[in-house]
Amino acid sequence: MAAIRMLAARIMVSRGSWLRWQSTDISYPKYTPRTGEDETVKRKRLLYQSRKRGMTENGILLSTFAERYLNKFTSQQLEEYDKLINEPSNDWDIYQWITKKEIPPLEYQTPTLSLLQEHTATLNANSTHVQTQPPLNE
Repeated sequence: MAAIRMLAARIMVSRGSWLRWQSTDISYPKYTPRTGEDETVKRKRLLYQSRKRGMTENGILLSTFAERYLNKFTSQQLEEYDKLINEPSNDWDIYQWITKKEIPPLEYQTPTLSLLQEHTATLNANSTHVQTQPPLNE
């Protein structure tokens, strides 16, 4: 019972208005970038991963962004976007970065993140109240 209480005491740490999970007992596998992946396959994978997030807010923001920009991305932008959405183990971090609530680590401060932040700000400014993801075009 004492071990459970110690773990619970370390898990939730209040930070601003958000609760953040933090524990040294939970480890996530490190993201390994895929090598030799065809760009068409990569675009499809990133579209899927943009839609299937751990939280609805990111699913909506990333899927609308992917629908608008993914097919126009250069290979460098695809790499930056892949790293941004797959490397961080906490979806709340990604949400905080793209809504400019927190400053991302330097390794994620890329032109692709700036474009995603502009996209998010535009959605908020237009008050479109996007509640669903865009339909998939097969």
